[in-house]
Amino acid sequence: MNESAQPQGTWIEAITVFEELRAGNTDGALEVVRTCSDVERMLGYLFRLTSLFLRSARSEDIDHFIEAAHRAEPPPTLRYR
Repeated sequence: MNESAQPQGTWIEAITVFEELRAGNTDGALEVVRTCSDVERMLGYLFRLTSLFLRSARSEDIDHFIEAAHRAEPPPTLRYR
C-alpha cells in the first residue's frame, strides 16, 4: 500500500472495528486489530470515531453506562453472527 493510501485504509479498518463491535463480534474486531498494518493510527481513528459517537449520545445514558461498568464484571462474549 502506498503512503497516501495508508491513512484511508487505516480509517476504513477503524470503521470496521466499530461495526464489528456494534454487531457484538469482538473476535472479528480483534482480528482487524491483529492484521492492521498501523495499529496505533487505527486506534487513534477508532478513539476519535468513538468519541464523536459518545458526544452525540445523551449524557445521562453515558453516565449510567459508566457507573454500571464500574460495578460489573467483564461482559461475556456475544455471538450475533
